[in-house]
Amino acid sequence: MIFEFLLAFLVFVNGANAFTLYDPAEPRWKPRSVEVDYDPSACSVDYDLAAILPEALALWNSVEWTSLKLKVGTSISALNMREGTILTFCNTDSPTVAGRGGVNFDSSAAITSGTASINMSIPTGWAIAPTEYKVAVLAHEIGHAIGFGHTDAANALMSTARGQVSDDDRAAMQYLYPRNEVEEGGYFGCGRVRGVRGNSDPRVSLDLLMLVLFGLVGWFSRRKFFFLNTGSLAVFVGLFVSSNTYAAGKIKPTLEPLFSYRYHLEDITYFDETIGQIEAKGFSYGLRGTARYDWISVGLQYETFLKTELQATSKSQTQIMPGTKMSSEVIAAVLGVRARRFGLYYLPGLKVSMIRDTPMGEVKYRRGNWFGVILNYEVLKHLSVGIYYYRWAPEEIQLSYSNYYQPTFDLYNKFVAVDVGLTISAPFEL
Repeated sequence: MIFEFLLAFLVFVNGANAFTLYDPAEPRWKPRSVEVDYDPSACSVDYDLAAILPEALALWNSVEWTSLKLKVGTSISALNMREGTILTFCNTDSPTVAGRGGVNFDSSAAITSGTASINMSIPTGWAIAPTEYKVAVLAHEIGHAIGFGHTDAANALMSTARGQVSDDDRAAMQYLYPRNEVEEGGYFGCGRVRGVRGNSDPRVSLDLLMLVLFGLVGWFSRRKFFFLNTGSLAVFVGLFVSSNTYAAGKIKPTLEPLFSYRYHLEDITYFDETIGQIEAKGFSYGLRGTARYDWISVGLQYETFLKTELQATSKSQTQIMPGTKMSSEVIAAVLGVRARRFGLYYLPGLKVSMIRDTPMGEVKYRRGNWFGVILNYEVLKHLSVGIYYYRWAPEEIQLSYSNYYQPTFDLYNKFVAVDVGLTISAPFEL
């Protein structure tokens, strides 16, 4: 069961298309203005570095709402490279690459210098290359020198080195170098602006479709389509849609180990009449995998309630079902929103089961309408605490007694089980 959870989560995360950064530490330039020097000594006559550099810088400087501006520096020998600048130059590198770019950064992830080189040894040479391509290649390598990695988003400077800035490039620039409205004379001192997709982006409607699919999972999971549980089918459709819609922006895949103390309560029913109550207290553990984009989180959660002895009493307070223990497992979709340090998650159940070990044998409950709500607060970077509420009305039962076996059949005497508790989680971004 946990394997299914991890597999689906990896499908979700690995399919996402978005910009990447040069290093997981997210190195960036601290100054708002960085000079870009150039050494044209090794450049061929077909690649005028001094003339191409201003156009390459203009591409990155055209991105609005950012704090970083690149300026043309001075003509200088590569041997005399200045600290705190980017050096562009030509060399004779492997014929398979048009150029290279990189950064040096300190322990605080502050970039101290960067380089962007153009290869004079490419097989076709630069004589037949259009100016637009020459500019784009240099802009691509400068992109590495300001902290960006490669992307598979179509038409991006950091992908195919096209001669224009794409939405993906803008999102990367606005993420790594957000404009400070307070210090830079913005509107009413609104603080920092992070790069997000606008409402005009047609991909937003597909994102909403993904959320609708997950929202309907709770209902779908009670139906079957041929041999497939349609709840699971809906999840994988949602994952597929999400993997093809987040072509811009910053996705943060996160894994959270979960530890909870919970209180389980249900009514004992017989022919729809309540004849007693069942209580159980114990611990559970699990794993939540989500992909965060801005303030939205989408993913899956697996949780198991460790086997614990239950207390069952009749209306007359007489103990019944002595020696019975219960445990449960749940796989649920996760739809969450986050604001500052608070997170609110809605969890429609996909696969749910509860087992009761009685002195006579095993009773297993399955399927039905399960959902949960979790509210948590991030105390530290890798520590969140919260409260949760789970509700379940099972629909199937299977009896496996020592002298009797009954295959799965519908549960006619329906009951509602409620779990409330406290949870601790340790979120780690991948």
